[in-house]
Amino acid sequence: MNERILSPYCTMSDRWLFPALLAGAVFVVYGFTRYPIHGGGLDSAEFQIAGKILGVTHPTGYPLYCLTGRLLASLPLGSLAVRMTLFSTLALVLALVFLAVSIRRITDSTGTAAVAVLLLAVSPPAWNAATIAEVYALHALFVCILILTYLSHVDEQTTFTARRFAFTLGLALTHHLMALF
Repeated sequence: MNERILSPYCTMSDRWLFPALLAGAVFVVYGFTRYPIHGGGLDSAEFQIAGKILGVTHPTGYPLYCLTGRLLASLPLGSLAVRMTLFSTLALVLALVFLAVSIRRITDSTGTAAVAVLLLAVSPPAWNAATIAEVYALHALFVCILILTYLSHVDEQTTFTARRFAFTLGLALTHHLMALF
């Protein structure tokens, strides 16, 4: 049955059950396969330390990632390397959730969204971005949020969704200039 027809009759938990199950499964798999300490090369170590000391990484500096890393550095959860790697894992899992919701919104098919997102989740680039401390997972999260926000604006055509899109794009540009494309 068409999910848009059923949506007024579905509870919020019915609509978010699939993304929640997807997020839980992918987070567990990525969590068990992440680099345990300093892994992923020199950039990964640079990003782990830059968040702790509020340093500037190689160009463009990735200010949003460093500020978020500073917040994570204050949490009492394992080593700094573990916290920063878990940040990448969480960012990519959330990106996959937003992408799944976007695909389901476009195709009206939970099965299509599940297959597409799970295939992306196990691809080497996505797996790599989720298991090391790097900026790509946060960039993917912003791109997926922008896609879903754009779809919301197309459906609703309100000033609020246009402002939400502009705010998200501005925030994404503080992280990575590729969000402009």
